[in-house]
Amino acid sequence: MHFGARAIALICVPVAVYIGWFYVHFAVLSTTGGDAAALSPEFQVSLDGAKQMVTDRDVYYGSEIRMRSTNARSGFLHSHLHPWQHDKGSGQQQVTIYSYADANNVWVVEPAYNRTVDTSQGLVPVRNGDVLRLRHKTTGRFLHSHDKRPAMSNDKNKFELSGYGFANFSGDSNDNFRVDILEGDPAIQGSATELQSIYSRFRLVHTNLHCMVFNSRKKLPKWAFEQIEVNCMRNCLPRMSTWHVEHAFHPNTTAGAPVRKASYRPLGMLGKIWEYNKLMADSNQNLIGDHPFAARPQHWPWLRRGTAYWGGPGRLIYQLGNPLIWWGSLAALAVFATVRMVLFLLDKRRIRLQLGGQRNQYISGAGFFALAWTCHYVPFFLMGRELFTHHYFPALWMAIIVMAFTVDLVTCRLPRLLRSAVYVAVAAAVLHAFHTFSYITYARTWTKDACLRAKWLPTWDLDCEHAIGGLKGTVPPVAEPVLVDSKPENGVDQAVPKAADQVSNDPKYVQPEFINLPLDNGSGNKMIQPQLVQALPADNDDQAHNEL
Repeated sequence: MHFGARAIALICVPVAVYIGWFYVHFAVLSTTGGDAAALSPEFQVSLDGAKQMVTDRDVYYGSEIRMRSTNARSGFLHSHLHPWQHDKGSGQQQVTIYSYADANNVWVVEPAYNRTVDTSQGLVPVRNGDVLRLRHKTTGRFLHSHDKRPAMSNDKNKFELSGYGFANFSGDSNDNFRVDILEGDPAIQGSATELQSIYSRFRLVHTNLHCMVFNSRKKLPKWAFEQIEVNCMRNCLPRMSTWHVEHAFHPNTTAGAPVRKASYRPLGMLGKIWEYNKLMADSNQNLIGDHPFAARPQHWPWLRRGTAYWGGPGRLIYQLGNPLIWWGSLAALAVFATVRMVLFLLDKRRIRLQLGGQRNQYISGAGFFALAWTCHYVPFFLMGRELFTHHYFPALWMAIIVMAFTVDLVTCRLPRLLRSAVYVAVAAAVLHAFHTFSYITYARTWTKDACLRAKWLPTWDLDCEHAIGGLKGTVPPVAEPVLVDSKPENGVDQAVPKAADQVSNDPKYVQPEFINLPLDNGSGNKMIQPQLVQALPADNDDQAHNEL
């Protein structure tokens, strides 16, 4: 009975609350938008206003198809009339992954090199295990792989993918790929044995190199338009080598004949919650760059540095926190650890101190929250991803409560009036620190001198040049327009401003500027604020980016 009550209170209720807030989240944010591209197609079509993808279901030899990377949500297998330019490469046509559906994502299914398909009895479907070629519709070149290293790796198990071919050349055996269907939709008959749009999940296996078409998820350089690298990799897991056909069309389909259609099934609420949590976990796992304001866990408790968010004329936003709270809570944890160790040693000698009658309360209360602090703090040392000071916030709350227990213990034997005076002094000090650092918390206008005085530690990299008195925080004065005489053609005198006098030439005055710093929004997704977001780089091909 006791175990059941705890299970309900500590497991069922928190899980219900967690899932319940996702229900609220998706009920409020139910409309599609630009950011929906990061979600799976099944998730996207469950949103209001989303475009439903309806396509021919069956894939035949001769079909024009568009292939999507299934698990990475990166986009479509793509090629364009630009060569590989890296030192290890072949100089053949680039094959990449591109996020948007356009004409350069279209491939035509053709029989394998030196093979034919008998279409005298009608269209021939692509089946599991078939060896075929994919011809890029726009450029006419075949999807190809060979013993060349890809642009972003020197791994001997990875090979370059390219588009290869030219006029009067029928190709070679390095154009051949085998279709291995991993799974089909249980509700759709034949989707595990015949290649079907949307419902069949498959891998493309190069018949000579025995490697799979693999989404590396690495961004290519500017000479490849910063698209995503795709290569051919041996011994890779299915997750990043699984594809599905999102669009299929055969030009010889008999007019008026019934054509079976396929479409994505919208996710239910639990499906959306599951996918969203997987996406958050993936995003956090992939944050492994070198952020200028990243901070490791050993620097958090003593507040070695904060995180700069924004800077403007006379103001800045810098996430730091109240230093007295941070350092006081850290000291309280040290006091608790010391007291606990001393009491342990004295108990072994049968000397049991009662700490002024506060022993049980202090050990049980502060001990619980010290353990909670440990559980919230120590696991971060095991993480290899980028971390920031704000990841310490949950543990900080636990340390603050330990500090309250510690202050109570230290003052328990003081006279009531003196004890109250200590509390007032502590509160006043904390409020003073709050006021001092409210300028960087709420972007209040302050001076360079005040900013420099607020640098209690030399490691706090506050940009005081954005404060009043700093070069970046001083708005240049604009001179009054000087009226000069001008004689227009009609002979009437009129005054016009003298443009040369409108801006001061004093070198200490510069135009105000803003710093735009990348930051982590807590969910693992990087963003830049404020800035204008540039559109994803286009292909610079002759083909327009239009929906098939």
